[in-house]
Amino acid sequence: MKALGIMGSPRKGGNTSILLSETMEVLGKELEIEIINVVDYKIKPCVSCRECLHGGKCIIKDEMFYDKLLEAQVIVIASPVYFGDITGQLKIALDRTWCLRGKLTGKAGGSIVVGRRYIDGALAMLNTFFLRHGMILNSRGVVGYAEERGEIRDDHTAINDAHRLGESILWLLANMKQIS
Repeated sequence: MKALGIMGSPRKGGNTSILLSETMEVLGKELEIEIINVVDYKIKPCVSCRECLHGGKCIIKDEMFYDKLLEAQVIVIASPVYFGDITGQLKIALDRTWCLRGKLTGKAGGSIVVGRRYIDGALAMLNTFFLRHGMILNSRGVVGYAEERGEIRDDHTAINDAHRLGESILWLLANMKQIS
């Protein structure tokens, strides 16, 4: 099984990256993991052409990572919070997944947000993304409070929550196997 970590931060090696790495390290004990950063891909915004409703796929030709989303059984998305929401780069990528509706159903998901304050809206946005795609959440997600690079290491609650997110996803996967 594969877990995909999606980094939404243009700041490489920053606080959001640290928390995502903590979660992915836990998942890596039992799953194959991969972390990608949306800023490494040239992704154009959705133009609302609605062609995906007819053809089942997006007609925009760019570097959108649909294959990685489809092959992963677990998707964890992390974003810093800018003006109360996820980054624009990440939002563009998530908007482009509309053509995948019905194809991500049943995958496990997890959210991580990092900011200074007023960041619950960004967490709700990520969780809504997962729920709209029919994905399974068994955790509210991780909220970290930090601003300067590396400061998240002082937020022991966020570090612990990042570990617990990974553990809860592994627990969910193990219990889903018992049911099926």
